Amino acid sequence: MNANSTNHTIFYSICYAIADPWDWAQNLGNSWRTTNDIIDNWDSMISNWDNNGPSTAAGIGHWNDPDMLVIGNPGLSLSEQRSQFAMWAIFAAPLYISADLRIIPDASREILLNKDIISVNQDPLGRQGWCADCSSNRQVWVRELMPSDGRPCELGGSDRWAVVLLNLDDMFTVSRIDFDPKKH
Repeated sequence: MNANSTNHTIFYSICYAIADPWDWAQNLGNSWRTTNDIIDNWDSMISNWDNNGPSTAAGIGHWNDPDMLVIGNPGLSLSEQRSQFAMWAIFAAPLYISADLRIIPDASREILLNKDIISVNQDPLGRQGWCADCSSNRQVWVRELMPSDGRPCELGGSDRWAVVLLNLDDMFTVSRIDFDPKKH
């Protein structure tokens, strides 16, 4: 049975990152690993989203998979955990949790239960976001969401977008962005 068929109840995940899985895996699975195994630290997490695969390869029924969420494990600060959850939502990535849910800290549990972020991740339009401005350590990531009228649209045609302003500097900063979804 084709993995993109709507008649199956199994989510097929290709878990070994072989070269450019977005080019060949869409007919074999619903998601494919695009990166090496994530480690519970900030540098590993950034490496995984820098190598997540092209946003054009993802869509309804098939997604790039930058590996599991490490939220709730001891290696990330709360800000870093929030950043990972926001980025996985922008990526439309599968939300596999690696923490032991029996002992997860309350603050980490709150991050994982954030309904607004989950709704971005689960948006029915199914498009993966992309970096609209990665020219500095203050990045702008965007994801097109299902239009408010509920009808799928051509790329760039929605009136609803999710935006992540990601500060990779060690210092607090205030930024202004001007965003034109037609210029992506």
